[in-house]
Amino acid sequence: MFKKNNLYYISDKFGEKKINKILRKMKRCKESSTNLPILGNTDKDRIKKEGWRDPDRNLGCIPHPARILALGGVGRGKTNTLKILFLEHQKTNNPFKELIVVSPDTSTEWVDAEPTLIITDLPSPEVFNPDVKTLLVIDDFELTGLTTSQKKKLSTLFRYVSSHCNVSIFMSFQSFLDCNSIARKCANVFIIWDSASRLERSMICNRVGLPKGTLDYLFKYVAPGDYDSIMVDRTIATPAFLRRNVFEKLDEDDIEKNMKKLRIQELKEIKKEAKQALEEEEKDSDSN
Repeated sequence: MFKKNNLYYISDKFGEKKINKILRKMKRCKESSTNLPILGNTDKDRIKKEGWRDPDRNLGCIPHPARILALGGVGRGKTNTLKILFLEHQKTNNPFKELIVVSPDTSTEWVDAEPTLIITDLPSPEVFNPDVKTLLVIDDFELTGLTTSQKKKLSTLFRYVSSHCNVSIFMSFQSFLDCNSIARKCANVFIIWDSASRLERSMICNRVGLPKGTLDYLFKYVAPGDYDSIMVDRTIATPAFLRRNVFEKLDEDDIEKNMKKLRIQELKEIKKEAKQALEEEEKDSDSN
């Protein structure tokens, strides 16, 4: 595709085909940094997109629409953290107008947030009004035994509803690896609590785009408390990719340097132990 005399053309072996009629139906068409035209999208254009440059935004106010996963053991503070993120939006000039909560029928944890609707199963796209900024909270919902219909609904919520229907999704679960894969792939923010398994921490690093061993280091030296969490923020133009407890920005370069120092120290200790073991073996063989 190229532009000539304010007209856009597609060039192929049969010649030039005008596509102006298509472009006139679009609301906008401008050149992007990749030299590809950005065509209008009637679903997305009606949603007021937020960004980190908005004047009243702090680190706890993740730009809408977001897909946030809070993943950690029981009683670590997942619901409390998600409530804080919700309240940060309510402080701004563009708060959530509707709050829909999916949770077990015995739960009352979100009642004090005055939700628009509390339901016990995943909603269909028809529930949402695209003209209204909405938050969908999926809190402690059973994800390991989903039916085919529920899997389809969850996939639709994360893949389509969030970006096309003006909906942010906050979801919590007790296990990162048992959380539905499509939710993990579509999420742009992860809030992670420590796991007892070193192998699981290594796998989480791989899934969220962190170098191997990063979570081992962070949960040992940076966030060692039982209720400490690490946030991995993969939103566009984020000012803080890594954070402790949502609001504290972590310096990635410092973390990398400290991890290298620890690896060098560990290697020296391993060599020292190996040398001592070899000397002891030689003493034993001499004595015999």
